[in-house]
Amino acid sequence: MKAIFRRKGPALLVAALFLVLICSFAGMVPADAPVKAAAAGAYDYTVESYSVEMDVGKDCTVRTTEVIRVRFSGYSSHGIIRDFPLGGGVTYSGFGASCDNADFSPYFRKDSSDVLSWYLRGEGVVTGQERTYTLRYTVHARTVQGMLPLDVLGYGMQSDIAEFSAVVRLPAAAQSVEVYSGRYGTKSDEMGVGSLLREEDGGRTVALSLHDLRANIADGSGYLNVPGITLGFSLGNGVLKSPFMDMGTVVSLIAAILVLAAAVLILIFGCKKPLMTKTVNLTAPEGMDPLLMGKLIDGKIDPEDLGALVFYLASKGYLDIDLSGDEENPTLIKKGELPGDAPAHLVLFFRGLFQSGDEVLLSSLTNSFYRTANSVKTAADAAAGNNYATRGKVFCALFAVFALLLGALPLVYSLIAVGGGYLYFAALIFAAIAFACGAGFSCVASIRAPKWGKKAFWFRLIGLLWGILSIVIFAFSFFPCAAMTPAAVCILIAAASVLGVLAGYTIIPTEKYAARLGHILGFRDFILYTEKDKIGAMLKENPELYYDILPYAQVLGVTDAWTDKFKGLDLAPPRYAYGFSDPVFDIILWHHTFRTLSLGMSRTFLSRPSASVHGHGGFGGGGFGGGGMRGC
Repeated sequence: MKAIFRRKGPALLVAALFLVLICSFAGMVPADAPVKAAAAGAYDYTVESYSVEMDVGKDCTVRTTEVIRVRFSGYSSHGIIRDFPLGGGVTYSGFGASCDNADFSPYFRKDSSDVLSWYLRGEGVVTGQERTYTLRYTVHARTVQGMLPLDVLGYGMQSDIAEFSAVVRLPAAAQSVEVYSGRYGTKSDEMGVGSLLREEDGGRTVALSLHDLRANIADGSGYLNVPGITLGFSLGNGVLKSPFMDMGTVVSLIAAILVLAAAVLILIFGCKKPLMTKTVNLTAPEGMDPLLMGKLIDGKIDPEDLGALVFYLASKGYLDIDLSGDEENPTLIKKGELPGDAPAHLVLFFRGLFQSGDEVLLSSLTNSFYRTANSVKTAADAAAGNNYATRGKVFCALFAVFALLLGALPLVYSLIAVGGGYLYFAALIFAAIAFACGAGFSCVASIRAPKWGKKAFWFRLIGLLWGILSIVIFAFSFFPCAAMTPAAVCILIAAASVLGVLAGYTIIPTEKYAARLGHILGFRDFILYTEKDKIGAMLKENPELYYDILPYAQVLGVTDAWTDKFKGLDLAPPRYAYGFSDPVFDIILWHHTFRTLSLGMSRTFLSRPSASVHGHGGFGGGGFGGGGMRGC
């Protein structure tokens, strides 16, 4: 044997095992593991001859031709299944197959999430017959520690092989060849294949011939352990260059850029928002109670909004709050009727409070008032009206379509590159999840931004991070694609996540809603930024100023700022509340009482009765290409 085949020492193991975060679509059999034996006699066959030719390009593409002559003895045999390992950065393209018999309709299936199974069969049973299959495909491999490992005989062949030959044509003479043969995962030349290798064409071609390879049951596990062969080629610096980006990655990157650019253009030209002008008001906008304001400021009715309505009605003189019994469980006393033109949600709320009499203990509403609360919310929603333009919903749906198209790209690309009905849906599922995460958080942030302010940005960021989490789950799961690398698919999922965040910006307020928001935000600025000396002057004109504004401050989330402005001022107790346990009244006492009452009311109004309970490790013995074979 020439020096070209001298050993340079054990090859380094460089690939790490993926951490499984989610289950695979099908079984969890390792990509190159020996294949479980089928039912005895059903699909038995013998490989009479098996020849492999590999033409290696400088870009690590390996154009492969296999000719397999098979004799079938199984009583239910229709053909064979050729398995190709997925993952580890390897992809495939250009599949084509022919047979020396007209009854031949090959197709692909995913019998395992990390194996691409090529069914080489027809409709008829072929027991006792012989078939010759010619397969052509391209493996897109990569160098590992400067070496190109190739499985010239895949691990997991479910048959004896009478004659085997392999020819590997290289772009330059090999400087060394590492040989791994025998069991799956071997790190040595167990079969002594190295002594059978021969050099041709000045070292640019390596050939191998073997006879009588036997399939044995290993370790009583029930798995057929058929010898496999991996050759690791070193061709010197600069001969083999793994491409910086393969074609699938280029296609993914271009698609992501185009779709995101289209989304940005839609936001710029199609989602212009009406001008919102803040109008600083010393009072709440006319005809707007705290509950309606709470709905308009963030698109929903919070529990504290219902509690604020009690203090609003009290400040208007429609009820009193008796704290003499228990400050945490006050008595609400009806003092008058609402006017005939009162909003429907106010009427429903007021009637619900006093439906059992003019004096109601707060605790008596526990587990019953929630029905009224639901009706009040429905009526308030109707009073708030439709506040967002229809075209925004259309654009949001369009962004969802964009995300699904990105997720479907690997499916289409695989059908073109692999063919044979190979369907890859994992990217579509993960892209949909990533978009939903981004869009869900971003849309909520857009609706609640008037109340949240800068908090909305962080909420959108959380949505983006959730979308990125779906990328991490994909990357570390057993969902490899036969035609695209994980990096290419992750680009598409990341773009879908960004699309989701951008979808939140398609929510466009109507002009009427923008004007109402301007009034509300101007009123909030009055609460936040009015100077204390001016507050003192206004308090002399209206002793109930603090209590009149307090329910609105509650729904706007600025009660602390509003209360701070009255510290040190001469503030009388509210005219609608009496029975304080502490005879000395001050703003700190009331603020504590107000917080306690608000929390208790919020819990009580929405409380419900409890439901009844009834019952590829390194390339030693596992390189690129290869794969197993089974009967079918």
